[in-house]
Amino acid sequence: MAAGIALAGFQLLYLAGVAIAAVRLREHNPADFSLAMIRRRQTGHPGEPLRHVTLDQIPMRLLHTLILIEDPRFADHRGFDTQSIRYAIELNSRHGRIVYGGSTITQQLARTILLFPRQLYVRKVLEVQAAIILDAVLPKERVLELYVNYAEWGPGVHGIGAAAHYHYAAMPAELDDVRLAGLIAIMPSPLRYCPETFHESPMLAARHRLALELLDGVDVPQNRIRVDIRRTL
Repeated sequence: MAAGIALAGFQLLYLAGVAIAAVRLREHNPADFSLAMIRRRQTGHPGEPLRHVTLDQIPMRLLHTLILIEDPRFADHRGFDTQSIRYAIELNSRHGRIVYGGSTITQQLARTILLFPRQLYVRKVLEVQAAIILDAVLPKERVLELYVNYAEWGPGVHGIGAAAHYHYAAMPAELDDVRLAGLIAIMPSPLRYCPETFHESPMLAARHRLALELLDGVDVPQNRIRVDIRRTL
């Protein structure tokens, strides 16, 4: 009985905290966040400075390619995708361990800013709950903007602005398709691989080839993404 009450109390506090954070995220770009704090404790390194960029400063073809690879139903779901989660459960059951998370872009954002990277089912539950709140509070374009500005792209490297500077000494808008594909390729394992070494991983090499094909085939105007993401797909 006491344990159930304590669990319910934790849930209420957690959901309230996520809701408060989501409201702040509508217009506030946090200077610090959970994944960055965890990495600093792990490495003792302060990390690269954040370089926030708006969506109209990012190649539109990069945004489209990320959506197609990471979360093709991004425009339609409400923070989580039941089809991806069902597939992840089936795949992980067959392997006896977590090999695929099935996380949407919104879930990845929740994990990066609010939670922790360790693969646990309890984290997945908290991640889905947070994603539902984020999706309810934030416009899709804001979710996408936060995602590309806080995603991990190397040791202490967070966000597309810092990633372009760290790996290529350039701004995101200056990157060609080969370099954009390199950044997309390393996202599943940015601490082990960089754009010069990802070919050592067959999975990341295949991801790079797919990214190149999608980047080459995505023909969209280089302007701010529309509020209705569906019009841009």
